Amino acid sequence: GYKNIIVSLDDILCLLSSGQYIKVVTGTQTHLLSSSLSDLQSRLPGNFLRVHRSHIVNADFIKAARSLLNGDYILELKNGLELRASRTYRQQLMQVLKRA
Repeated sequence: GYKNIIVSLDDILCLLSSGQYIKVVTGTQTHLLSSSLSDLQSRLPGNFLRVHRSHIVNADFIKAARSLLNGDYILELKNGLELRASRTYRQQLMQVLKRA
């Protein structure tokens, strides 16, 4: 069966593509959503950044960014989760990190 849960945008750490679903990761839970990342990206506010073809991150929860030799980054979120940010999305990520 289906269960609808309302999640505040302020609670979302990241959105991760998982097959035909999106994992909505909050501080304490993970929820599944049947949607595409590109559709969600167009409806989210500016603090949500596309950092990889499979990841959107809430910039408010980025704790640290570690550069890799190939131009990619490893983002550490405030809950300890680490995600890869590809160099394709580096320019947008750098603009946000400079403001922080």
